[in-house]
Amino acid sequence: MAAEDPIAARVLEDLKGGPYACISLIRLSGGSANFTYRGTLISPLPDKTSTIIIKHAEPYIAINASWKLDVIRSVPPAVFSLSI
Repeated sequence: MAAEDPIAARVLEDLKGGPYACISLIRLSGGSANFTYRGTLISPLPDKTSTIIIKHAEPYIAINASWKLDVIRSVPPAVFSLSI
């Protein structure tokens, strides 16, 4: 996957060792600003959840790296998502 999607490879590495560590990520379609993936967890969560949705921001929009966009734009949704 790393050769095909370097962003996904970095996300997998960042999640490694935590409760959301994933075996694999599949890029989801739709959206233009962020990279969105469905991750298959290495170990299910206590509630038996085995997949998660990951929204990842870079300092540019996902569909056009030359269009710069500050990653701070994603902080409120990310904080909200973690508190659900």
